[in-house]
Amino acid sequence: MADVARASGALYDVTNVLCKRLFAEIDTGQPGVAAELAWEALLAIADAWRDAPNVPAELRKLVFDAALRRA
Repeated sequence: MADVARASGALYDVTNVLCKRLFAEIDTGQPGVAAELAWEALLAIADAWRDAPNVPAELRKLVFDAALRRA
């Protein structure tokens, strides 16, 4: 159980850093490669839970639409 708690905390920390980086890049008015990489990383994390029953429909659609654009 302790390992699950540590993994959960680490995942939260990673997504938090990625979101902060993405928003900071967007706030510049000219987001660059760092924003794209942060966005792709966030999508990859979300994609792992795309089919989970408790995932909000909006997130599932966002991940699905992003996958279509990458294809």
